[in-house]
Amino acid sequence: MKFSILDIETTGFSPRQGDRIIEISIVNTDFEGNVADTYETLINPQRDMGACWVHGISAEMVVDAPLFEEVYEDILEMIDESVIVAHNARFDLKFLNHEMERVGAGIGSLDGICTLVLSKGLFPGLPSYKLQTLCEYFDIEMKGAHSAYGDSISTKELFRELKTRYIAEYGHENFRLNLVDNLLVRHSLPKAKRVRKEYKRRHAHNKTEKRNNHLREMLLRLPNRSRSANLPVQEYLNILDEILADRIVTEEESEKLLVLSEDYEISHEEAIDIHEEYLRRLVRVYLLDQVITESEYADLIKVAKILGIEDKLALIIELEKASLRSFVGDPTGKKEEIVGKSVCFTGQLNSTINGEQIGRDRAQEIALEKGLKIKSGVSGKLDFLVVADPHTQSSKARKARTLGVRACL
Repeated sequence: MKFSILDIETTGFSPRQGDRIIEISIVNTDFEGNVADTYETLINPQRDMGACWVHGISAEMVVDAPLFEEVYEDILEMIDESVIVAHNARFDLKFLNHEMERVGAGIGSLDGICTLVLSKGLFPGLPSYKLQTLCEYFDIEMKGAHSAYGDSISTKELFRELKTRYIAEYGHENFRLNLVDNLLVRHSLPKAKRVRKEYKRRHAHNKTEKRNNHLREMLLRLPNRSRSANLPVQEYLNILDEILADRIVTEEESEKLLVLSEDYEISHEEAIDIHEEYLRRLVRVYLLDQVITESEYADLIKVAKILGIEDKLALIIELEKASLRSFVGDPTGKKEEIVGKSVCFTGQLNSTINGEQIGRDRAQEIALEKGLKIKSGVSGKLDFLVVADPHTQSSKARKARTLGVRACL
């Protein structure tokens, strides 16, 4: 008897309203719970990512991930001749059945054993039947909670515990008759051996690190020499501001800074100084309300890493906090004129004011107060598209990229 322990992460709660699977993990075991095979991959949903703070998957992580159309046969291969097991199986299988129907898999409706329902029957009266609570109850160590693989491993251990308790109380024959019969998945698969498509979180993190290294590599190409008399500091900062608007630096953009540095004979040390000045100005902006929120600090870390000066961030923040009371004037220098320009919002915002997260309605009110024009859609005349993640796959973001509309965080 083979079991396929399954878990998914999604963009939301309703596939009928457009929510999609963004990660799936399947752990195949024998009757005793010994692992026979595993499958794990991120999936590009071609839409915004929803509650990133829950599942920990950003749009950047799924940019290079396969589509569901490219992995559904791998999923079918994993669950073939097995019984599916999931915690809150109704939720996971609702999404999986919707996706299988969408791509025309032709397998009918999948069903399986639900460890949530099973635990309620075996242990009535528990205060909660969440996966984490049940794992704590049975002393099951959880690793990687809210990752599909981590939760599938936890569900595997929980199922082994519940199965043992069920058989001890009702017998092996009742377990087979009541829980296993009629749940075995059988379907026809292509005869040719497939090469699985798996794009895991670690693959995504490695890709992100590579993207974030373009400016570091550019700095290493600059020579160490005496300081120049006329540094084009503002021009360099303007280019940095332009290319960091989406927190992504491409090879072409880093080459643009390299050409400027070579033309003005900017040394390695001088470029580092300018990068520190850029980071200082960003810290001042975030300190306008005298608070650096968690999301703002995460952004500062990301920018500091891209600039190759993450070791300077803590000191810069402390120095700027110390000088805050005596500061007079505009901390950002010359501001871009935005009055009369158009802006559109896409995805679930993660901005905060005084530590409180703001929704799209409040963000649009602030934009109107600043003289911006709110647009409902993207066109070639749009000036700014505000996104929570520069890699979002929402339809608005994809259209903006094709039209060259500037994306801002």
